[in-house]
Formats: sequence, structure tokens, C-alpha cells
Amino acid sequence: SWSQLVTQFDVAAKQFHLEMTKPIGRDWDVLREHLAQAQSVQETLDQQVEMVAEDLRKQAQTAGTITLNETQRLDRIALSAWLVISALVLFMGIVLRQRAKDQTQLYRRAYFDADSGLPNRTRMEDDWPPDRLTKGLHALILVKLDRYRLLTGTYGHSFADQVVVELGQRWATLVDKYEHAVGLYSFAEATWAIPVVDSRDRTLSEQLVDELAAMTLERIVIGDRTISVCSSIGIALAPEHGFTLETLARNADTALRISEDQGRAETTLYEPEMKAATDAFLTLESQLREGIGRGELELHLQPKIQSQRGTFESAEGLVRWRKNGELVSPGKFIPIAEETGLVVDIGNWVIIEATRMWKMLTDQGYEGFVFAINISAQHFQADDFVETVGRALTQSGMPAHLLELEITEEATMGDPAALIARLTQLRRLGVRLAIDDFGTGYSSLSYLKDLPVDILKIDQSFVSGIPKVEKDATIVQSTINLAHDLGFEVVAEGVETQEQAHTLRSFDCDYLQGYLFSKPLPWADFLNFLLQNPGSGLSASAQTSDKHLPPHH
Repeated sequence: SWSQLVTQFDVAAKQFHLEMTKPIGRDWDVLREHLAQAQSVQETLDQQVEMVAEDLRKQAQTAGTITLNETQRLDRIALSAWLVISALVLFMGIVLRQRAKDQTQLYRRAYFDADSGLPNRTRMEDDWPPDRLTKGLHALILVKLDRYRLLTGTYGHSFADQVVVELGQRWATLVDKYEHAVGLYSFAEATWAIPVVDSRDRTLSEQLVDELAAMTLERIVIGDRTISVCSSIGIALAPEHGFTLETLARNADTALRISEDQGRAETTLYEPEMKAATDAFLTLESQLREGIGRGELELHLQPKIQSQRGTFESAEGLVRWRKNGELVSPGKFIPIAEETGLVVDIGNWVIIEATRMWKMLTDQGYEGFVFAINISAQHFQADDFVETVGRALTQSGMPAHLLELEITEEATMGDPAALIARLTQLRRLGVRLAIDDFGTGYSSLSYLKDLPVDILKIDQSFVSGIPKVEKDATIVQSTINLAHDLGFEVVAEGVETQEQAHTLRSFDCDYLQGYLFSKPLPWADFLNFLLQNPGSGLSASAQTSDKHLPPHH
């Protein structure tokens, strides 16, 4: 009957509503059943109304105006009921279509990279279950954009993401020509995985790697900016280097890490002995994190001599790590710190420790001593870097002009306007700024005249050649003259012989630093050094004792 049909529709609508209002665990199959039931009731109601209306129309032909009016009223009622029911059915259909759209979006998020649109690592693992490795996969190639962290710090995340997308498009164009023999996946941050499946010809992997390396070196244009980038590559072969995708990926990643350690744009094929190196890297990284927390870092000071007066008026603070009583080579732990981002935490510690040492030295009766510290590219580009420096100066009471920040040329790469703005902020604090390792980068003369810096440090690779290597001597002398013309002071680092020192003095170099005068010294040894060198300015009351040692931290 009509009332039963209306009741059935009402029940279906209520059940649909109850299922939809569940906060979690909705059963979409049940919702589809409710919708189908509502649509079925609607169709039956339509048929019932049409039958009744047709009977009344026939009666109207013989019964006159009254029956005709009743027919029209029934038509209006039927139309109203049809509109209500149709609206409810439409709403239920829209909800289900939106759910289907949401499911599609969730699938895209789960299995594809949001920026590049490439299938991601999860999709790769689904595409290559363990049993597929016996069906042709013979190589897994990992490609990683070199110095991605520097790129984001220099140009910003948005620009770096565009570079990653551009490289992904290049790889996609390349692998497409190999059709089904090669795949492409977004593996990790600025890293791509390329499975090679043609096991009949292993030269395919070699050819692909050569093409990848060549395409990386092509310049990238993003907006009005053109840059050059490089990529490191790691390769693992099946079955030699693993029978599962997980094992191949781990070993290819090990080879990739070796490529990154060797420098930019390197390619490495995995070898079993590499695992030991990776294990050692991960172990050392874990120990470094723990060591930072336990206060195992030390700041050693290497004196700098004023070349004309022969006095020691400043020193460079160099971070050292003492693990289990032994110093770990900076060449081992600094690259780990840079790769993992720990270099920022270490840099913050160095700033605080340098200002603390200045305070202790001042308390010993010596005033006006300048402390210089190295600033990594990552640290310099951190959003809160200027605030960190200012806070350390305020808390220690150290005059800003007694703190020198040595910034590598690598940190000065990128957007000149942003760089100058950051340097200007630091100058407003009153700190002195130095360009470290000058001459080893690519931006030396391009906008040097615009940089608000005070000092240039000539890299030891040039100093080591003088006076015997004429070209090195010419470069050093020209750099000193140029720096003085621009109003900069000059420090020569890596001075190891009297001949080098004599030559640099004749070039009118302002400060000399190197093992000829002293290696980097722990705090107590540094105080002894100053006491043993007349004219250093340390007050007569300062005596070497246990009180000179910085408290454990």
C-alpha cells in the first residue's frame, strides 16, 4: 500500500542517516544498500501514483468537474511527494559520489608523491612483492639530488620543490623511452628509485646511469633563475646484492651514501664490504646525538697573530668531540652532523660556548680579545640564527664587535638580496663578519663588493703553495690588495712555515693563523699559550690553575 511504501522509504532514509553519523567505521556497502532500497521505493511510488492518477483521469471524463479537481489535487500531491523523495535520493547519491572522490584522493595521497605526481615508495613495494624479483628485476638505481638542504636554505622550500619536480619530469621522460624495462618512483626526500627489469642485457643499467648523470648536469630554469645541480647515484643488483626489494633498496642506499661521501655527481655500485661503513656511520651518528646531550663537545681555540705587531689578539673556536676520552676527527663527525642536521644544534652550542669563554677570559683580566667561530651553511640559513646570536651576546654581556662569524662561500650562494639582508641584520647586532675559505667557491668576485663583511680568510690551499708556486703567490697577493681596496682585513689560514709567514707579511696580510704558531688548543692550554707569549695582553694576575678550566657541561 501507499503507506507501507512511504514507511519503507522513511526507514531506508533513517538507516542511511544513522550510518552516516557514525564518527568512524562507516560501512559504505550498507549505505549503498540503503540508497538502492530508497530508489526502489521511489520507483514503486511513481508507478502507484501514476496508476491512481490514470484511474482518476478516466473517471473525470464521465464524472464531471468535481472528479477533475480531485485529480488535479492528487497530481499536485504526487508531484510534491516525488520532489521530496527525488531530493532525498539525490542527496544520498551525492554523498556516495563524494565518498568515492574522497577514496580516490586518499589513494593518491597514499601511493603518489604530492608534488611530482610520481608513484611513491609504498606503491613501489606493492608493485614489487618478493615473488616478482624472480621475474626479471635485476637492478635498483637510487638517484639523489646533491645538497638539497643547502638548496632549500638558500632559495626556500618552494623553489627547491620545483627543482625536484623538474628533475622528476626529466627522469620520467628518460624512463618512458625504455617502456616496460624501467620504472620510476619517488623514493625519499629529493631521491628517486628506478627498478630495471630487463635481465637479458645488463648494459641497460650502465646506459641508464650515464644518461641520468648527463641529464642532471643540464641547467634548470625556474622562473627567472637558472641553476646547475648534480645528483649522486647508488646501484644494487639482483640477485647478487639481495633477493627482496627491501634488501636491494637498503644496499642501493648504502652505495648512494658512499657516492655522497665521495663528493658530488658520483656513481657507486654496491659492494658487500660497504655495509660495514654504513653501520659505522649510523653508529657514529647515534653516538654523536648522545654525546651532544652528555656534554662531550669541546671548543678548542687556535690563536691568530697580528702579522705586523706579532701579538695574539684573537682566536678561532673549533668544535671538537671527545668520545670515551679520545678526540674524534672532525673529518668523521662534521659530515655526519651536516647530513643529519645536527650541525645546527652544534652551531648553537658553539655560539654559546664562545661567548662563555670570552666571559671567563675577561674575568682573568684580559679584555678586548676577539673570538671567531665557523658558521655552517645550514646554520647560517636557519630562520632563528640572528636571534640566537643576539641572545648569546645579551646573556654573556660580550660586546658584539668581539665576536667574528666566519661564513663559508657555500653559505653565500643563492639569492644575493636575501644573503645581504641576513648579513645586514648581523651587522646591526655589531658582530664582525668574515668570508671563510675565500677563493674556493664560485661567487668570489660576482657580488663581493656588495657584501657587508669585514674580513676575508684566504684558504690554506693557496697559502700552502707560497712562495714556491708563483701562481699561488700571485693569487694571494692580488686577493690581499683587492680586499684592502674594498676595506676588508685579511686572514691567511694554514700557515705552517716561516717562508710562508714572511711572504704573507711582505704582502701586508693582516692576520696569520696556522700550526706554525699553534694548533687548536683546549681551554687550559690556550691560557698557558697566552701567558707564554708577551704582548698577548693577559693581565699579570692571571695565573694558570684549575680555576681556568671551564666547568663540566
